[in-house]
Amino acid sequence: MSARALRYGWLLAMTSWWALGCGAADTPVAIDSIEISRQASRFRVTTAPGYLPGSMRVRLDGERVVFDELQLGGNFGPIPLDLEPASGRHLLIVSARFLEGPRVVTRRKALHFRTPSDTPRLVSSWPGPGTRDLPRSEWIQLEFASMITDEVTKSINIACHGRDVPFALHRVADHFMLLNPVGELPGDSLCLLRWTGPVGPERLYFWTAKAGSRAEVLYDRGAPRVTAPFPDDHFTRRAKRSRTGRRVQLPAAPRARSGVDRIVEAVRAEVDGLDG
Repeated sequence: MSARALRYGWLLAMTSWWALGCGAADTPVAIDSIEISRQASRFRVTTAPGYLPGSMRVRLDGERVVFDELQLGGNFGPIPLDLEPASGRHLLIVSARFLEGPRVVTRRKALHFRTPSDTPRLVSSWPGPGTRDLPRSEWIQLEFASMITDEVTKSINIACHGRDVPFALHRVADHFMLLNPVGELPGDSLCLLRWTGPVGPERLYFWTAKAGSRAEVLYDRGAPRVTAPFPDDHFTRRAKRSRTGRRVQLPAAPRARSGVDRIVEAVRAEVDGLDG
């Protein structure tokens, strides 16, 4: 009997014995996630009968993972894999060779998974999920369970009707922030707020109020008793050489000088005669 025939017979005997002792997997290569955490991710790889011991290859995000299959018990049962990927999305691919009849074939299995990050959990927000008729000039409030990380602030996005809305971010406290949209939010729109949470992308939907008609400020300069709205050019006088055609002119305070009178006089000294 040739050496090649002896080797083939030995492989067939080994794989048949392994299948009887350990059972068969549903697929040639199966990957089960045991634990996925911030510190480490643990998986178990199970192979079907016909597996050729020592032929397994593992790649994480395209990079080869080095492991000792014999030391991990690969010839006698499921193979444990302990990985330490960074937070975010990952792709784990396991390939192995099998003896199928007279042929040796390679089978592969892919697993997409996400590793949690250190980003804090959202405790409360305004608007809340599903809020309707949100005023278009409203600021968005976000409160988190712990200190806000850079990963959170860099991931925040506001979009209404599929179009991004620019905004200014203000960190009021370590765990609290305000988002001030530039201009008004579009009226009667479905908006989406997105950010990165502890287990991946988070989403919050809300609806804005309908756009109303433009407000008109009406005042009668001949009605001195009307205090609101107050005309912005009331304490001014005409001035041809002024850039705006007017200059500030505050009335002098009466002789009975109260605390308010002294404040008015101090202000008048600073602004009287400025371009109005």
